[in-house]
Amino acid sequence: MVKLLNSNILKVIAIICMIIDHIGYFFLLDINYDLYIIFRGIGRIAMPIFVFLLVEGYIHTKKLENYIARVAIIAILTQIIITVFDIQIYGYVRGINILVSFVLILALLRIIDEKKICNNKNIDLLLRVMSLFSIVVIYFVVDIDYSYFAPILALFFYVTNRIKNKKNILIIESLYFLIIPIISIFAINNILGITTIISAFLIMLYNGKLGRKNKIIQYAYYLFFPVHYLIIYMIKLLLII
Repeated sequence: MVKLLNSNILKVIAIICMIIDHIGYFFLLDINYDLYIIFRGIGRIAMPIFVFLLVEGYIHTKKLENYIARVAIIAILTQIIITVFDIQIYGYVRGINILVSFVLILALLRIIDEKKICNNKNIDLLLRVMSLFSIVVIYFVVDIDYSYFAPILALFFYVTNRIKNKKNILIIESLYFLIIPIISIFAINNILGITTIISAFLIMLYNGKLGRKNKIIQYAYYLFFPVHYLIIYMIKLLLII
């Protein structure tokens, strides 16, 4: 199979799908339910691609701390926007955005990968267990988008990346068509997750390359998350008024 898609193209596809999903979520439910289902179904394609690219970023970044810091800053900024507008429009905060989960996923992978947290083996093991336990508790206590299914999917991508080679690449990538939809269906508790088969196909077309790289594209990708939420919430608020 010819690998046609680089990281930037996958990001654009995921972003477009997410925009369609949010248009459906915020505006179409009370207008046209059939259209709402179609938009939400298209939106399901985004999450596996974002998680896949997050793991790729973790594996290939040269400055992991900076990478985690960037995701964390955008996660906080996005959550502030969501919190302010949720309280203003709905009277309560409806949940925690997926970027918070991305930060936890990066922390989880770091704990797994770190060869030595402490020189003392017993203390090292204790710190790892406590850290992993804390992350698990957060997922079960806090209402984060896609719950603990996002880190499960991330671990799947991480493991398959580590064991994938020229001999077994087709076997590994064929698992995408089984694992990604199953996880997505359980994550949203809805058969709409079956549309993530398209995500699996797109991920299989990934060529391992970043694409055009510059600071403007990099920061535009990160800033898209809070900015697009801000725009959608402002439109929603204007429609209510």
